[in-house]
Amino acid sequence: MHEITVEQVLNKFPFEHLRELATFGALSDECILDLLENGHLMELAPGDALYEAGSSADEFYVIIDGTLDLFHHFEDKRAPTRTYHAGDQLGFVGIIALHPHRGTAIACETCWTVAISSSQFFDLNHTAPENFGLLMINLSRGMARTISILGDVITELQH
Repeated sequence: MHEITVEQVLNKFPFEHLRELATFGALSDECILDLLENGHLMELAPGDALYEAGSSADEFYVIIDGTLDLFHHFEDKRAPTRTYHAGDQLGFVGIIALHPHRGTAIACETCWTVAISSSQFFDLNHTAPENFGLLMINLSRGMARTISILGDVITELQH
């Protein structure tokens, strides 16, 4: 895992593309730029861990490009629970629930992410309240999709 720059992201992905990502949907270019500039941009190689179960959840991650698998741990075993794609977010639940990460997120392929700290997220509420509201809707939709997917998995396992 290594850091990447805002310039690298914008050279590869124009704002038109970034606005199409589910988590950034409908946000202004200025807000997206602020999230990138003040966030922590990283490139992960296949197999790199974005975070480990039990680590502090003081930031959440938006996948700009690539995919990550989330694994939960049970009785010394690691079970895959979901694959996350470009535009998805990981880790927001830990910030809201005030608990450490419950799973381990591993890159499936080369993956670019931006980490948005809880303080950066909080500050957005004061500096750009309309964008903050849109981001909250996008994050809530992402959590709702995850709940729906996991509900389907549980149902499938019951039958």
